[in-house]
Amino acid sequence: MSDDHRFREVNDYAGFPNFHEADYGNGMVYGTILLRDTEAKWRDVPRGLAV
Repeated sequence: MSDDHRFREVNDYAGFPNFHEADYGNGMVYGTILLRDTEAKWRDVPRGLAV
């Protein structure tokens, strides 16, 4: 899975990837840092402004 795709998938779930990976026998799993809705604000940043 590409880094860009992983960021987008995790972002839809309310967090961001920590890039840890493991395979416990049922396929690859990826680490995610999840955020509570009281701990973060959602902001859309136009792609042209991203650094």
